[in-house]
Amino acid sequence: MTSTFLSQVAGVVLSLAFSYIPGLKDQYSKLDSTGKSGVMALAIILVACAIYAGACYGLLDNVTCDRGGAIGLVQAVIAALIANQAIFLLTPKNA
Repeated sequence: MTSTFLSQVAGVVLSLAFSYIPGLKDQYSKLDSTGKSGVMALAIILVACAIYAGACYGLLDNVTCDRGGAIGLVQAVIAALIANQAIFLLTPKNA
């Protein structure tokens, strides 16, 4: 698995979680579109940081703990944001 794939999966999972998990969905639905985008972006960035930290502590072997790994994760974050927004657009808003 690549860092891009992991980040895309994280983006999809976060979008589905904010759309379907009852308590999380209720709090998230109270936000305006700017707040929602900010929460999703922050969550994806935190996941990417956790992936990078996992690589640096030897917990993950699919991401390197160097400049190349960091650049790869930045690219992965962009891919995750795109995947996240695509899934968000496809999920029902009044479920």
